[in-house]
Amino acid sequence: MNQKEIKEFIENFQNKRERTIVIVDFGNVEKWKNNLGWQISIKKLGILVKNFSVGKKFLRRFYYGSDYGKNENSQTISFWSKMVLDKAEMNRFEVVAKRVKYIHSLNNKFGFEKKCDLDVTLSENAKITTLLFYFQATEI
Repeated sequence: MNQKEIKEFIENFQNKRERTIVIVDFGNVEKWKNNLGWQISIKKLGILVKNFSVGKKFLRRFYYGSDYGKNENSQTISFWSKMVLDKAEMNRFEVVAKRVKYIHSLNNKFGFEKKCDLDVTLSENAKITTLLFYFQATEI
């Protein structure tokens, strides 16, 4: 799409913004930066998303892992993880965080893989949201 087509698309989308849910799995956005060379800050992502979803905060969801380190009993979130989650909150996203798990791995040079399984949480939340919208629509 060229710049004119993008502008027209956004203008034509305006009447749908109050009923559109945007879900950002920021772990994947970070991978785009490394794999595709496509960089975007959380602030710019928030501005972009506002073109597609306004109104209720739950329509703009931001999924990211909360990393407390390898110790399962740790109550101290890593600086990076806290910064990402705080920036998302400041940019009017509804933050959905899930604790990062450290899985032992002989194949990894650090000896572990970080896993969060946000896709499972995201899928569960999408089902609940679909049901809520269905029930709201049937009440009208």
